[in-house]
Amino acid sequence: MKSYQETLEEIHSMPRFSDKPALSRIGKILEYLENPQKDLKFIHVAGTNGKGSVCVMLESVLRNSGLKTGLFISPYVCRFEERIQINGKPVEEKIFLQSWERVSKIIKELQLNGTVVNEFEAVTALGMEIFAREKCDIVVLETGLGGKWDATNIIENPLCTVITSIGLDHTAVLGNTIEEITAEKCGIIKKNGITVTAPQRSKALEIVRKKAKEKNNIIFFAQDVELENIEYSVRKTFFTYKGERFSLNLLGSYQIINVKTVLAALSAINVTKILGLKITLDSVKKGLAEAVHIGRFQVYSLNPLIIIDGAHNPDGTAQLAKTLKKLLPEEKPIALCSMLADKKIENSLENLKGIFSQIFTAAIDNPRTASDKAVSEIFVSMGENAVPCGNVQNGLKTALEQSQKEGKPLIICGSLFLCGEALNLLENNLLKK
Repeated sequence: MKSYQETLEEIHSMPRFSDKPALSRIGKILEYLENPQKDLKFIHVAGTNGKGSVCVMLESVLRNSGLKTGLFISPYVCRFEERIQINGKPVEEKIFLQSWERVSKIIKELQLNGTVVNEFEAVTALGMEIFAREKCDIVVLETGLGGKWDATNIIENPLCTVITSIGLDHTAVLGNTIEEITAEKCGIIKKNGITVTAPQRSKALEIVRKKAKEKNNIIFFAQDVELENIEYSVRKTFFTYKGERFSLNLLGSYQIINVKTVLAALSAINVTKILGLKITLDSVKKGLAEAVHIGRFQVYSLNPLIIIDGAHNPDGTAQLAKTLKKLLPEEKPIALCSMLADKKIENSLENLKGIFSQIFTAAIDNPRTASDKAVSEIFVSMGENAVPCGNVQNGLKTALEQSQKEGKPLIICGSLFLCGEALNLLENNLLKK
């Protein structure tokens, strides 16, 4: 059996994309694995923003309802196994390695016969193998990039399909308009199913309605969920739902959109009785209070205040700016920012104009990174005070020193890859909690 590091290198050496979109490749792998996905129940989640948060909240509530849960999300922030979780914890290394050994043998056989499998297809197959092996009662399954041709769409009859907020991201692959991207995401909607949609732009909502109707789906709208007395802080978010007071570890005003989507999905499950059990208000309260999502407006430290947020597209940075204005109205924090070169960098950074007193930029340890100088130049062209710092370690040290010198919060933002690097550096005693 290969070591953990050898296994990761093998997985990461696979192509990121395939020449042609198709479900036939993942279908072949799963067929050789004796179709483990057919023994599982799924809630399938697609969208541009909020997918991960919706998934972790749903998983936590379902686990607190007494179910053995599987969670499939991407990308990971600190460790690869975050992508495949059992009962809210990353899969054990031993199970991960044993399962990959079986999956990789099949992939190699297919490759010898001319079928080139990409990384996401391989990891999706690995997830299905692990979830079936661990006999999960339900799996919360997040799509990778799109919808219709996403490897996760090999599943046939999800209990529920969830479409989170649609925005402009991955336009080179999914399309250049909201309409094109929404149609691609809605490709996961199956016949005679249940669709839950987050609040959407009017054009996106129109397409979600149309696609759900074409597939004869019952549709639940998150916008119909009523929350009252919403309170925000850098510790928790509070709200009242059905007369009960709830707390949420996931911070940021945008999480209210996500929690409404989760509550709509749970209502759909209860109303249609598709799980064969009633999800109680107590299990919802406990599940939401326990849900954690790394790198999504995560308060790493209160003193000094360090917030880590993987906002990496225009909608994400707009929400980050909105949340910072709401939670820190009297502050102009220090920022450390990195971006991937294949994102809409200018459009994303434009939303952060006027938010920070000083910005430090860094290049992520990833071949897709934008250079620290390129990101800094974009900020400077907007009239911002930005300084390139080379790599993330140098950038983090410089930003920390500046925030401590001025007594200001530090916001680490721009890419989930930056979040992962920064968290690993912080956890390795670059900064003591």
